[in-house]
Amino acid sequence: MKQENVYVTYLQRVYPALQVESAYVNEIGQNNDVLIVNENIVFRFPKYRKGVKKLRIETQLLERI
Repeated sequence: MKQENVYVTYLQRVYPALQVESAYVNEIGQNNDVLIVNENIVFRFPKYRKGVKKLRIETQLLERI
């Protein structure tokens, strides 16, 4: 299964109302894969366990501002 299909399947479970018309994966990042959905929504997926922790911290920070 292509990586973009794995990500889209995950997103459809988490966001069932999201209608995915198109999806493109950018895997060239060193620490994250980026999924661009419908050409205007961006999701970031850490490649490593350490990145998951950093993403959680970043999310907490963004929720405060």
